[in-house]
Amino acid sequence: MHLNTDNSDMMSVVHPDQNIKFSIQQDRTYKHHLKSAVNVLLDTTTRKLMMTVKVPDVETPFSMQGHSQSFLYTTDNKIIGSQIYLQKSCPTCLMRQVVSKGEDHRRNIDILAEYHEIGHVYGMKVDGRVFDCEVNEAFSPGQRFLTLLKSVNPLNKEPKNVLNILVSGIRQVHAFLFYFPMIESCGMHFMLSQSTMDPVKEIVLDFDLKKFQNIEQPRKLMKEKVISVIGDVIFKGRVNRMHHIALEYVAAPMWTKSHLDLDIIRKPFVLQAKNYPEFPIIFHMRTKAMPKMNDRPLQFKDLTSVGTYRIQSTMELMWGHPDLKVKIEGDHKTTAEAINHLHSMWYHKTCMREHSLPEWRQSEGIPTTDACLYTMHDLFTLRHYTWDITATNLEPWMVSAYKKMGALVKTSLFPFWEFTPEFTSHEVAPRQPKLRIEQIFHPKLNTFDLTLQVDKDVSKFMGVNYGILEWNTEPYLRLNRIPIPFYHSSYLRPEFVNYMYYNNVINHCHATSHSVRTYDNVTYPYTMDHSCWTLISSDCNEHPSFAVFMKKEKKTPLGLMFFIGDLKVEFVPIKTNVFRIYVKGDIGQGKQGPYDLTDKDFLYWSPTEGTKLNTVLPDFMFKIFRRQNNYVVDFFPQMMINYDGNSVQVLAGPQVKGQHCGMCGDYNRNTYHELLDPQMCPLNTGDEMARAWALDTKYCSTKVTKPECLQSVRHL
Repeated sequence: MHLNTDNSDMMSVVHPDQNIKFSIQQDRTYKHHLKSAVNVLLDTTTRKLMMTVKVPDVETPFSMQGHSQSFLYTTDNKIIGSQIYLQKSCPTCLMRQVVSKGEDHRRNIDILAEYHEIGHVYGMKVDGRVFDCEVNEAFSPGQRFLTLLKSVNPLNKEPKNVLNILVSGIRQVHAFLFYFPMIESCGMHFMLSQSTMDPVKEIVLDFDLKKFQNIEQPRKLMKEKVISVIGDVIFKGRVNRMHHIALEYVAAPMWTKSHLDLDIIRKPFVLQAKNYPEFPIIFHMRTKAMPKMNDRPLQFKDLTSVGTYRIQSTMELMWGHPDLKVKIEGDHKTTAEAINHLHSMWYHKTCMREHSLPEWRQSEGIPTTDACLYTMHDLFTLRHYTWDITATNLEPWMVSAYKKMGALVKTSLFPFWEFTPEFTSHEVAPRQPKLRIEQIFHPKLNTFDLTLQVDKDVSKFMGVNYGILEWNTEPYLRLNRIPIPFYHSSYLRPEFVNYMYYNNVINHCHATSHSVRTYDNVTYPYTMDHSCWTLISSDCNEHPSFAVFMKKEKKTPLGLMFFIGDLKVEFVPIKTNVFRIYVKGDIGQGKQGPYDLTDKDFLYWSPTEGTKLNTVLPDFMFKIFRRQNNYVVDFFPQMMINYDGNSVQVLAGPQVKGQHCGMCGDYNRNTYHELLDPQMCPLNTGDEMARAWALDTKYCSTKVTKPECLQSVRHL
């Protein structure tokens, strides 16, 4: 691939006599070259993935080069670019003059000199330099780093959260390099190729994917999850540099605990008569929630809890030798101060009021209103963080790094530094430090306290609030942020699922006997004056893959029936919170049941084995499990139903967006025309919705009067 581009920006001024034109112009030239090859082989039988990347040859390296310069020039105010007046008045003057401070101010700097040795060990030549450059910011590593810091300055970023600051900073750096809004001349060149001696000709990635079973069965939400990858990364040449990689992530049911193990081991090799020994990099992480989460859905009584919830974690990094390691032990918990503050928040008061309504009063579950979901998230948000860091035999550069980081933090928080006299009774060992970091958030004051302790040296920063980063916003306002890996902010696990749930990657509809909350977060009241099954959620295909119905019952507020393909499942109420389950498949299997599930019982159904009670089937079409008075139906893909007789909640993935039917709305992420009938005609009330989606032609003995359709939204 060859890519050459030229960009010019110019401004011209014409002399009042209209004969002479004066111009200033910036030219930016970019030249990129890449000649390589990538081969990918995926063997689904042996579950192996192999990818080979060719390293560019010395003669045709991977190259990225750019140069910018500005110049002044004058011409006649004509299409022909001559200048007869300048030649007459000043024969020795130049028509075109490059803007420059002079040759003495132009420098050529190798900015990747410290990486040449690493490139040599791995058989590659890495070169990065600044040439013909007059820009001061490029002259030293400190100035280049300062320029990079300016690009991630939070003062000119909105919103002021970590992800947006990083992404906006990357875009700012890219825009600076592409547009280069400076008048000085400067060029930059990056090159990567095989080395001239003992080169690496290709990089081979060979991975074993045999332990990716859980990726094939994403329905198993409540079971232990294992993701494991084992493979080798080989820098292939006359001398092979092999790296063995083993990654394993295991999460217990309900993510009550998890562990992550990453081992990267460089195998020994000999290069130019020099021995390079085995070099391991090993990372272990363990987390667990306390108290241990029960294998039941959260209930309303949990919102009134005053207990302390915490996440404990341990991270350990070892490199080179078992004596060289860093261990970080974290203990993060909720606080009583935050719980007291929660009781004064609008969403907590609204949630308490909503639970007293008739449709939620008899339910043990948490009302799935926005206010209650915000309350739950706030209750389990961690506010007290503690990290204990122990290191042994640090490299000199690591000692320098953590000391400089400490100085940077103290300088940044200098106005809040409490100068309490502290001293050590013994000499601090800089290569084997013991550090403690403690951070406590105060939501009512919108501040946080920070304590840094190195052995017995203590620095406290109290009441910190610069108003720059949104450290202490209400928790529900931070739900649009992607969780930071290894940083636990909530007792609710896993945090990435919370992010998907609150940002409409996975959405839900909730129907009670009095109201419906649609997938697009529109809540409307309704009354149902018939006893027919009424469709609340289905995909709008000619042959739907699923359909969920509800109806009024005498023994419980709501009944439930759903279809998965041609399979029908019905919950028949016996009394409040007690149901018998019937399953009706094809002609060969007929009607199966009744099945009476008690607490912690489960039921699986597969096309080959039919229905099995308390027996796990690997290739199931759906499963039902009961936790106390709540029934959960789990079926593929990314669909779940929660039912307790008082309400029906349907969770749907993005695959049904824009093609959904029923009382739960069209799920098009647009709140306009949310009340539609099967002919896409807009309706006015929830009562009309209940009549329009009634299944009065089947499973019903009464006829329902459908609302009149005046005009479909297809024609609006």
